Formats: sequence, structure tokens, C-alpha cells
Amino acid sequence: MSTTDQLLIRTFVREYTLTFPQEWARFQETMKVKLGESKDAFGEVEDSELIERKLFEMPETLFTILTMKLSEEDMKWFRTKEGARWFAKQYPQFRTSSRT
Repeated sequence: MSTTDQLLIRTFVREYTLTFPQEWARFQETMKVKLGESKDAFGEVEDSELIERKLFEMPETLFTILTMKLSEEDMKWFRTKEGARWFAKQYPQFRTSSRT
């Protein structure tokens, strides 16, 4: 993915937070709760036999914007480990754990 494409993602995220401020605020509160339930830096949850290693979560509205605006090739990159790590590092407010 090129720097231009990464700039597009940054633009879409910024526009999302400005266009949907109430949804964004609810999402941030939900993420605080989820991070508070994590028992370690990897995001594992106390008293759970399930192990999730997601790097980030995002609101459905933002994901829809990205899938509509990015090319198929860019979305493939975004879904790779490299793309997910880039996004999680750029936007720690979407992280599901303190490690990326």
C-alpha cells in the first residue's frame, strides 16, 4: 500500500469521527471497558477459555466507509498482518490490547 492510500485511510477515519461524533464516543467508551477487562497486554479476558488475538476493532460504520472507498487491492492489504499492525499503531484508540 502506498503512502497515498494510507493518507486516504487517515482522511476517512478523521471524517468518520467528525461526521458520527455520538457513535465515535460510544465506541471509545466500549473500548475502555474492553481494555479494562483484559488481564494482560495481549488482550486476553479474565475467566475466559477463549483466546482472541485481534489487533483492533472498529465501528461498523467506519468499516463500511473503508470497504466502499478503498480499492479491492487496498482492502486486501488492510486485512493482512502488516496492514492491521499499521492501523493499530496509527490509531491506538482502536487497539484491543496494549501490544501490537
